[in-house]
Amino acid sequence: IEAQKEIEEAKAAAGDVDAVLGELGAEEVDFDDDEADRKCGVRVLEAAKGGVKAVLQLMRDNKTDTRLQWWCLDAVASLGAGNDEARAEAAAEGAVDTVIEAFRAHPRNEHIAVKGSWAVAIL
Repeated sequence: IEAQKEIEEAKAAAGDVDAVLGELGAEEVDFDDDEADRKCGVRVLEAAKGGVKAVLQLMRDNKTDTRLQWWCLDAVASLGAGNDEARAEAAAEGAVDTVIEAFRAHPRNEHIAVKGSWAVAIL
């Protein structure tokens, strides 16, 4: 029941960064580092070839890597967009709980808040 409440709160906050960030303020991460983005993108693309389950596992294995979390959230949302099969897989694999874990691991990161809210809205 608590998880369902968190899911509903995350869905309600989709698109409302201030609601997700609360009063913590924003955490700064340099998302302008092209080489680091390229490396993360390659890792996530490889995982995405294995489907949502593989991307979620990459997230779970790298909880503290903000950049990788962002890329994985993007992949989860993209894989689920317009794809009922991928959304069913995401539900079965606990995708929303994994997104909530990303919110908790990076509570002041606006990038994670926005991308995670987008992912939850799609799922």
